[in-house]
Amino acid sequence: MKRVLILVTKGSLGGAQQIVCTLASGLAKSDVAVEVGCGAEGSEPLRHELTQARIPVTLFEHLTRTFNPLKAALFLREF
Repeated sequence: MKRVLILVTKGSLGGAQQIVCTLASGLAKSDVAVEVGCGAEGSEPLRHELTQARIPVTLFEHLTRTFNPLKAALFLREF
């Protein structure tokens, strides 16, 4: 079975997050083990939507949109 991890920086529902939900749902129906990782801040809407679709979600405290070398290093340690 193939495994896919989809990462998105923000969990508030917007365009990218809707695409992530659609992609993750489609992959899950295609017999692919899919998991979504997103930044912890404001992640409840995305996490709720994916949990209802029975898609696992991992929250990363240091995954943010703006690039910060320190936060990038901390994110890699979380991963």
